[in-house]
Amino acid sequence: MKFSEQIKNIKARIFLNQDIDENEIFSIAINAKNASDEASFDEASKLLSRPLSKQSNILLLELFRISLNKDDSQLAQKLLKILLRKTNQSFVIHTVLNSQNLNLRSDLIECIKQNKKLKVNNKIYLLLKLWEMRLVTRKLLYKEVKTDLDKLLLKYQFDIDSDIAANEYDWDFEYQQEIIQRKFLLRAMRATIFLAKIGYSGKAISFFKRAFGLFKGSNPNNYQEYFKNDNWGWGDFNTEKRFTDGICNFDEITQYLDTDYKTFFNIPFNQDELEIARLKTTNALNFATEFAQHSNNTSILKIMFPIHLSQSFIHKNIFGYMSLIERVNKNDFDQDWEEKINKYFFNTHQHYSSKIAFLGF
Repeated sequence: MKFSEQIKNIKARIFLNQDIDENEIFSIAINAKNASDEASFDEASKLLSRPLSKQSNILLLELFRISLNKDDSQLAQKLLKILLRKTNQSFVIHTVLNSQNLNLRSDLIECIKQNKKLKVNNKIYLLLKLWEMRLVTRKLLYKEVKTDLDKLLLKYQFDIDSDIAANEYDWDFEYQQEIIQRKFLLRAMRATIFLAKIGYSGKAISFFKRAFGLFKGSNPNNYQEYFKNDNWGWGDFNTEKRFTDGICNFDEITQYLDTDYKTFFNIPFNQDELEIARLKTTNALNFATEFAQHSNNTSILKIMFPIHLSQSFIHKNIFGYMSLIERVNKNDFDQDWEEKINKYFFNTHQHYSSKIAFLGF
């Protein structure tokens, strides 16, 4: 059925006061845009009962992808502003950066940089990808990261001091304190890993020592407890998330589309988590392991391993720590630490030996 016939059908149903799925009308407009039928796109768009900003995020993203392909600068910029406010910013950024329309891509990158709603992680994600594309220098990337990390340390000190002064007698004081502590510690860990990832392992270690010093000073009696979790090494990293995973009625929303949308939405939407915030908990060894993937400097392991040992963990599953064992056994790693880690995990008293043997170690 041609778009004009579909639009006539919609108009007739509107005239008869029938209930019409807004996604059906919007999908006709998107399909028309994809087919370069501008007249039908405009006509179908006028039939929408809600403004563009109130339409489904999934359909807006698909229209955004098509607008990039069709070099529709005006529509693309309009959708960019809407989507940066409504949906996962890193997925929108990823879509722009992977566009083959270089001139429009350049304009949109500048729009993203100027967007005041851009979250810190997504700003860093943008600069990381631009650095990988050789469009900005590593020095500029580090400068932006350092600015945010300095703010993180100052905010932590302010939060601790202000909470102690104002909220000590609140019924949920301890709970609020714990949230502040865990959030700070996790952000400090992620930042340390990220700095190592971009080749600044020395600066990463210096930053973490500063952050750890503040954290330990605020929690002198129980700081070690914050490095423990109940996952036994599992579920400590953010993994790929897709819009098709059940977070929305994806099939219902896209049922009227006649475009190559499935390929597009097969891309994970949590690009920022995967690139700069993979660590999900403050588990000591998982942090040390993730850092070790980007640097053979053992400073972080020297801090984290004693904390891990102090908790008297009963590790029910060795598989969560396989990455660390594999990493320390590579040729470029410190031999003393290779021996320490192997001795710890091979020790029969830890109940690991049979599982490691099963894996071929």
